[in-house]
Amino acid sequence: MKKALTAILVAGALVVGAGSLKSAKADSEDGKTLNGTIKISRVQESDYPFMANISMAEAIQYAKKSNSGGKILKAELEEENGFLVYDVEVVQKNGDTVKLSIDAGNGKVLNIKKDKSDSDHEHDDENDDEENDNEKDS
Repeated sequence: MKKALTAILVAGALVVGAGSLKSAKADSEDGKTLNGTIKISRVQESDYPFMANISMAEAIQYAKKSNSGGKILKAELEEENGFLVYDVEVVQKNGDTVKLSIDAGNGKVLNIKKDKSDSDHEHDDENDDEENDNEKDS
């Protein structure tokens, strides 16, 4: 009887544990699964720095190692898909900007996403201005 009860309890614990692992994954903006180590739930943004296991300076160092030759544009600690991450923007030697999501728990690079270049944004703004001028002329 004891063995049967123990087996049921162990099986239940495994099911609960598997459910916990599944909830520790989230999809990023580009569909890749992020496996962060610090889950954010009902926490104020002012608590984020106290929850992080690595500093912003360390996150920047991880980003530099991962993206050699780039220059840091900005870094911030934020919630991304339910996890605490440092988003570090790096300008590469070719002028492209990439955003790295660095796990605030262990420094692992979770995701690298290429951002639109500033010239693309300027071009979009110019097109918007032309459209507005055409509407005024009509």
